[in-house]
Amino acid sequence: MSLLRTTVGICLLSSVLACGDPAPPPLEDVPGRYAEAFCDAGEECLGPLYEFFFPGDCATLLRKQLEEGALPLWEAGIASGNIVYRGGEVDGCIAEIESSGCGLFANAGLPACEAVFDGQVATGGACNGNEDCEDGYCAIGAMCPGTCVARGAAGAGCDEDEQCQAGLQCLGGECAVAPGEGEPCETDCAVPLQCDEGTCRSLASAFDGAVDDPCDPEASDLCDPGVFCALVGGGIAGLDWTCSAGAAFGGQCQLAFPEMCPAGQFCDADPESTGSFDGTCVDLPGEGEACRDSEFGAECSPNLVCVGTCERVQHVGDPCTDDELCFSGFCDAGTCAEPTCEG
Repeated sequence: MSLLRTTVGICLLSSVLACGDPAPPPLEDVPGRYAEAFCDAGEECLGPLYEFFFPGDCATLLRKQLEEGALPLWEAGIASGNIVYRGGEVDGCIAEIESSGCGLFANAGLPACEAVFDGQVATGGACNGNEDCEDGYCAIGAMCPGTCVARGAAGAGCDEDEQCQAGLQCLGGECAVAPGEGEPCETDCAVPLQCDEGTCRSLASAFDGAVDDPCDPEASDLCDPGVFCALVGGGIAGLDWTCSAGAAFGGQCQLAFPEMCPAGQFCDADPESTGSFDGTCVDLPGEGEACRDSEFGAECSPNLVCVGTCERVQHVGDPCTDDELCFSGFCDAGTCAEPTCEG
């Protein structure tokens, strides 16, 4: 789910939206506009894998995360003078996101979006989020506030991509240029390319198998949109990954990638207990039920999160036991609260 984590990081840590309406949009409109554009671009990029990485209502969930997690930080930064909000840049940012496709997930920077929040804190100054900084990013440790830090050039040490300059990725602990499309690779490629049999290829190139063609998820060899790479065969011995048609609601199925059952269901095949990879499409766990243990698809019904059991995400002021249960991303002393800094 790393892609899924990278995406949410972009949502909360990057800047947001741009351009020039006759009347610039108010700050509170930014989360909704950004969420719609981001999720549309994600769907265009990921194609058949979109539901795997973004189960449920992507735009609604992201809007709520931004409204309760990022918006309070922007408001606080504006009030303190750490941020100047350039509402006239919002339309340009939206257009930039809509046209970015898979580039949305790369560490290439979004100049129009970065213009929306004009950070006033110099390198070395105290910050509560990336938007506070004139340049670079806000490095936050165990306590708030953090410190504005310059992004690393090639060869600089790093833990994640945002610590590197645009166009670089954090590879093996240092900022570096990742191999591009068509270039040789061992494991990593420039986001969002994949390393396929030693060559960096686009995500779309993975989806090229018709029904009954062989496939292999571990080798990024998948099937046409609407066709699923499933384990088929007689018993554990002699199983093969094969492109197969999707299953009907409540119908027979096999373990597959992506999940071959309709939205809200999963294949209950249990090869460890039965020796068979065949099963039936059944409903994903609901609220209060134990999470599904799987690497093939969602752990809970859409719009629920797994914290041992499947639970609904809560709003600021609601009770919580885990940060993940809060749209704000911050559970403070058993109650969802507005964050005081990013992360």
